[in-house]
Amino acid sequence: MVAIGEKFGKLTVEQQIGKRGVYFLWLCKCDCGNYKEVSTNLLTSKHTQSCGCLYKQRSNAHKTSHALSKTSLYKCWTAMKQRCCNTKNRCYKNYGERGIEVCDEWLKFENFASWAFSNGYDPKLTLDRIDNDGDYCPENCRWVDRMIQANNRRPCRILEINGESKTIPEWCRAYGVDYDLVNKRICAGWNWTKALLTPKRDPHAKRK
Repeated sequence: MVAIGEKFGKLTVEQQIGKRGVYFLWLCKCDCGNYKEVSTNLLTSKHTQSCGCLYKQRSNAHKTSHALSKTSLYKCWTAMKQRCCNTKNRCYKNYGERGIEVCDEWLKFENFASWAFSNGYDPKLTLDRIDNDGDYCPENCRWVDRMIQANNRRPCRILEINGESKTIPEWCRAYGVDYDLVNKRICAGWNWTKALLTPKRDPHAKRK
């Protein structure tokens, strides 16, 4: 049964205006301000919940997600969810297992993308949590370069060279060395000093 003033989705029933087949026909006002004539069966079955604007919004949102699905921003969003929600992800133990979560708002890519573009997103930057024990949410995140993010990670190892102590990212900056290169060397088994001080090989240089 449909009553005047009753709401179905974004539609509010204003008056009965006749019949369509065996069903009553109702004039409904959409939240967007447009009017639409809808029969009882379409209202009660929830088949029609707006003047058509809801479908357009969902369609545009889908197109936006699809258009950005191959971008670094989308990959960043996916990786964030994986390390917090997927127990099989290799990084889960450092995130989800520690209780770090993705806020409800950011579970939808469009919301995350909107925040990103409004807060200095650049493909060269990485997503960083201000409080390393806090969640992924607008209040606790920012876009920073890789060295700043690495400096905020836990534990942050201190390396002493010639009596001076700095974190690895700080040494990389001091020597003008690519942090990603140093990190790859460490993962390959190099010690910190060798990884930091060994010059980058010129790929065009001839081997002797």
